[in-house]
Amino acid sequence: MTLHFESDRNAKPSGNRNGKIHAGSPWYAARSLSPYPGRFLIHSVLPGKVARPGMALRRLFRIALFVSLVLMASRLYADELAPSKATAGALSDIEIETKNDPKAIGKLPQSGVLEEASLQYSYAGKADLDSNPGALDEQVTAFRYGASIPVNPEVTILAGVQYTRLDFGQSEGSPLPNSLETVAISTGLHYKISNQWSVFGIVSPQLNLLNSWDEISSQDIRMGGAVGAVYEFNKDLSVQFGLALNPGQKDWLIIPLLGLNWRFAESWTLNLGLPKTSIDYQLSQKLRLSVIEMAFHGGTYRTGSTYGNSVGRPELNDRDLTYTEVRVGTGATYALTKNVDLGLSAGVVAYREFKFEDSGYKQKVEPAPYVQVGVKVGF
Repeated sequence: MTLHFESDRNAKPSGNRNGKIHAGSPWYAARSLSPYPGRFLIHSVLPGKVARPGMALRRLFRIALFVSLVLMASRLYADELAPSKATAGALSDIEIETKNDPKAIGKLPQSGVLEEASLQYSYAGKADLDSNPGALDEQVTAFRYGASIPVNPEVTILAGVQYTRLDFGQSEGSPLPNSLETVAISTGLHYKISNQWSVFGIVSPQLNLLNSWDEISSQDIRMGGAVGAVYEFNKDLSVQFGLALNPGQKDWLIIPLLGLNWRFAESWTLNLGLPKTSIDYQLSQKLRLSVIEMAFHGGTYRTGSTYGNSVGRPELNDRDLTYTEVRVGTGATYALTKNVDLGLSAGVVAYREFKFEDSGYKQKVEPAPYVQVGVKVGF
């Protein structure tokens, strides 16, 4: 799961509002929590055992997924009313910017509502299915809105809404879904204890739909949330930790949150967390590069009472479907105007898996290239 909103965060501002909100920002907690799941299991290879290269790679990848999930709090939240660099983390990425200063550390106004909206689209090319004949391509559309509402210098109310839709183009008769949709609403509080310490709490009900809105049940509604704290060593380094509710996951219903946001050089920033981990470089006042970034997408969805009948797989009726996706790439953000940023990124969808729980059926997809464009507006 993660806190909502999307696009580039960290690094020096791209000009929007002349400066950026970094990892302590109440703003980030306004992101709605959205599921970025998968059952992440750690396996080890015992001495004397011979492991096939493919199996070893899969084990290593699962470990990397779990570590990234634990790092999710670096997207989870932060410091003060006049923030540092936080994140709301788990299962998409956006940042808001304020006024430029020499070290790109923005400060929120002491009063007034801070708002941001983003729209994003990506396309991944056709890729073969791992164990069945056929192939699929993928389109992702995401809209996010969030608000940070200061009550006083210590307390900030957080609110947000998010809509995400994944469309899969594939052969007729495939047991895989044609679309996955998530609508999430989040609300929470951020409390500043001191200049170094702050705490937060967020709840986020979500509606996860598979293929259509025709058959909605209580099992399509899931509850996410998080509690935790942020410690800011200085304006260039902060850590986040806590616990989060990972909706739809039996093995990892409660997950630890641990994250890091570190501006380790004049123009370089390291962000560890979900839904996006990246190393960013501020090339100019208007242009920021994500030299390398890793993003996680997915969720848990419920199939309908007749879902599997049409494809000859009745065992897929009334099952939880867990979808997990990992992307690795590079990107750039350009400040078109004071309040508008444009984003472009490209790379490889390195891992995708559809897993129908308690049915014995799962399907992986071969890697495929992707391209993503987006716009965000702060007001």
